[in-house]
Amino acid sequence: MKKAFCTILFSLISLHFIFGASFQFVKYQVENGLSHNTVWCSLQDQSDFMWFGTSDGLNCFDGKSFHTYRYDPQNKNSLGNNFVLSLFEDERKRLWVGTQKGLYSFDKATEKFTAFAYETEDGVYISSPVNNILKTKNGNLWIATQGQGIFIFNEKNNTLRQNSAHTHFVAALTQSPEGHVYASSRHEGRKDLCFTTNRMVCRVISSTFARR
Repeated sequence: MKKAFCTILFSLISLHFIFGASFQFVKYQVENGLSHNTVWCSLQDQSDFMWFGTSDGLNCFDGKSFHTYRYDPQNKNSLGNNFVLSLFEDERKRLWVGTQKGLYSFDKATEKFTAFAYETEDGVYISSPVNNILKTKNGNLWIATQGQGIFIFNEKNNTLRQNSAHTHFVAALTQSPEGHVYASSRHEGRKDLCFTTNRMVCRVISSTFARR
């Protein structure tokens, strides 16, 4: 994951029929309603709202103003940790929020956060920073963590598996057209890994998109 910028820059596009598109950049900071100037991740959801994970809360931008979600000890349905590192929206329009201490799902209709409380067969649950979230073609949710390796959640049978055999520190995940999952490691030596999604077989590769 690249280090976050201190400010958000995103473009409002105006089309010019002859010479193509020109871009107008607008900068938003704390003074404009953003909860913190350090932004770690961003996402445009299926309703065209922009979401920003910051060092102090989750921000939703509707094109005019920001709404911030933070931990509230008086609200059991609030976000459990304000340091937001990763975001993902699934086909049910649920927002998955990776924080410095675990994973949460967010129901935008009810505005309720739910802590991801599933455990592996060995009783391990996700308690470390969540750097990246990926849903693979077979429907499993892959969660890259900083300290616990990779978790794979099968929502059909509510099972959680962990793979930390090759590295505990995973920065990012992506899936190839063939269905393999590639993981970028933050381990010493910068090992990159390739997994088959059905058997969780891993091989160490020299570059992220190397072929078999």
